[in-house]
Amino acid sequence: MTTNQQRAHEVLYKSITCNYGGRGCVDGVIEALADAGLIAPNLPNNDEELAGGSRGWRTPEGGIIWSAPAGRVMIQRVEPGNWTPAEARDVAGRILAAADLAEGEA
Repeated sequence: MTTNQQRAHEVLYKSITCNYGGRGCVDGVIEALADAGLIAPNLPNNDEELAGGSRGWRTPEGGIIWSAPAGRVMIQRVEPGNWTPAEARDVAGRILAAADLAEGEA
C-alpha cells in the first residue's frame, strides 16, 4: 500500500519537472495533488445560524452538530447513526467545520 507521503513525493517529482499533463508547474502541482486525493475537501457551510454566534450543521437523520466561537462541539440526536461511507464523510466534514468555529477559524 502506498502511503500519502509516497504519493505526495511522486506527485511533486512529476510536477516540479513541469511535465504533469503538459500543465505549468504550479497548476500541475495543484492538479496532481487533487488527482492523488491529497487535497482536503472544502468543509460544508452551516445549515443554521443560532443565538450568540452559534452555528448548526444537520446530520442525515436530522440530528444537529453545533458549536460557538470559543465553545465546544456538541452533537445531538444522531440515532441510529448508521451511515453510508459518503454520509459518514459528510458528517465528519460537518464536525470539522464546527471544530473550526469553536477554535475561531471559521
